[in-house]
Amino acid sequence: MPAKTAVEKPGLFESVESIAKVTTGVFGLLYVVGFLISNIQLMALGIADFSALQARNVMIGFLFFGYLLLAACIVYPVAAIPAAIQRASAAAPQRNKLAVYAEAILRQFFILLVTLLAVAELIGLFLPWGLSYWELWRLWLFPSATTAIEIGSGLLRQLTDAFFHTSILFSALGILAAEFFVIDFLTVKKYRWKNEGPATLILGAVMTTIFFAFFLYGYANDVYPNLKYNLGGGQPQIANLTLTGKKPEMAGLQSAGLTMHRLCCDSSEAQPQPRNADAEDATAVPDIAIWYQSDKFLYIAGARGQMKSRVIAVDLKLVRSIHYLPNFVRVESGGRIVSWHSH
Repeated sequence: MPAKTAVEKPGLFESVESIAKVTTGVFGLLYVVGFLISNIQLMALGIADFSALQARNVMIGFLFFGYLLLAACIVYPVAAIPAAIQRASAAAPQRNKLAVYAEAILRQFFILLVTLLAVAELIGLFLPWGLSYWELWRLWLFPSATTAIEIGSGLLRQLTDAFFHTSILFSALGILAAEFFVIDFLTVKKYRWKNEGPATLILGAVMTTIFFAFFLYGYANDVYPNLKYNLGGGQPQIANLTLTGKKPEMAGLQSAGLTMHRLCCDSSEAQPQPRNADAEDATAVPDIAIWYQSDKFLYIAGARGQMKSRVIAVDLKLVRSIHYLPNFVRVESGGRIVSWHSH
């Protein structure tokens, strides 16, 4: 009788090496996705900067997959309805089928409402205009119909801002189908992947790629620009600029529709002295949206009254100071500022 060979367990070094490879792959995926999202949004503004390697892309990718997980959580109660009906029917075969179906569906929709409430509260942390936790506590401590309507409409608006977009809703169908097949495979055991031919698997891979591409584009164009910048979003930073440069260097700013005010260079002068074309002027540019900053340029546009942001690249050598404002804007279609708000 042949001797049994001992199964060799992987050593500590091999385990660490495997973990390192997986970690590197995850960070690489996050970086690539974040890189794509940031540049899709910038291309909507007419900006293309593919040279800079930014660690922030990892945070952008991480936030994207978190958003994708929230979308999957919202769709899950609907995808689980068939499995819930089958489990309820198996548990009580003597009951009226219609009553069993109705009860299972109502149970899933209750779970859906609770999930929507939780997601609406969570997504508010990432939106500049999101409801604070104090607003939710105010409803519990000082309940009233007015407060309930105000907070309810705010939560509904947060869900709309985050998910009610054409590309996202279209992609939700793909997420729904994927979750349905996974639930069916795990619970009912009727769906056998090994019995499917290559054509079916290829079709599934193609459809998954299409839905993911729509989801990525919709997120980059409609969701990402409205999420807080310091958390991995693309919300433009509102600021007042002070620039210093010669008149020819400043001429292009006025053509972009920016409001500009010349500052007196020396307040001790009784009267401003005549200045030639080569003299440098200090100019204040208020209420601008900083969309992006590269190693050489600051890409800005007016933050008020523009149907489509006209972005202009300002040489960083001309920037004397940047005064960030506690304001935010609502963005549509990647780069169209639709409203201005104060915190």
